Amino acid sequence: MAQHVGVQVLAFVGNPNSYLNSFRMLQGRDMTNADVRELTSLAFVGVDMAKESFDWAVHGEASRHTLPNDDKGFEGLLVALKAYRVGLVVLEATGGWEKRLARFLLGYGLPVAVVNPRAAREFARSMGHLAKTDAIDAMALAHLAQTLAAKADQAGVAFAPPPAEVERLQLLVTRRAQLIDMRTAETNRLSGAGRALQRSITAVVKTLDKEIARIEGDIDAHLKSHFEEQARRFDAIKGIGPITCAVMLAFMPELGRVSNARARRSWPVSHRSTATLARSAANVISSADAASCAARSTWRCARQCASIR
Repeated sequence: MAQHVGVQVLAFVGNPNSYLNSFRMLQGRDMTNADVRELTSLAFVGVDMAKESFDWAVHGEASRHTLPNDDKGFEGLLVALKAYRVGLVVLEATGGWEKRLARFLLGYGLPVAVVNPRAAREFARSMGHLAKTDAIDAMALAHLAQTLAAKADQAGVAFAPPPAEVERLQLLVTRRAQLIDMRTAETNRLSGAGRALQRSITAVVKTLDKEIARIEGDIDAHLKSHFEEQARRFDAIKGIGPITCAVMLAFMPELGRVSNARARRSWPVSHRSTATLARSAANVISSADAASCAARSTWRCARQCASIR
């Protein structure tokens, strides 16, 4: 163990059974794949986001802090972090509430990682953080920050915000999926609605039809303005429509950046459809879209998409 400004920091060693009891991995090998870099002088920060506020903690310190989820809170966190040599700040993906803070911290040159909530929770459980409160979550995320910073392979750790045109496409595709879900709900109500309600439901469905058509027009225009070449290549793949194209360009940025060999390792060869794969990645394809491409295999599409640039 090392001491730095009153903060107790865990120095990684080769044998997990050599850790103090509170940090010991009870089973298996050391999964951190830690390298020999000196980490003991760095501070690792975890931030648990909520709609109105966020909790943050530094690994090894007992104190936790709460700040409002607004510009004032961001400035307060930045001022507090100036007292540390920050190794990594980990935020948990929380419905998009984490994006503004992540961009703010990146703007000041701080290393930031945004992690999957399930991965964060599983890590917390493995480290003995069984209870779940905002303060405990912040401490667990700070612990995770130290572990991620110790990985020998840092690929995929640092948060990289998508380009503006990709982020806009994500918003448009997500909004379309929301509207389709609303239309489906209203259509399902229509069959069992009494006469007094049918006129109202029909009017709402027509309004949603118009808004969906408008959003799809915006998506099409955005693809032509910013992704014309990629969209043209997708169009050459049999069975790929403009919405599936938009979903994959928005939420699968690795397309065109991976080799065929890596695509074979990363994309499962199974009977799952392309739409199912896209749903797993983005959770934004409607059931109607899925049905339209249910006959295509994931591997055939993946092999063709790997060349899209």
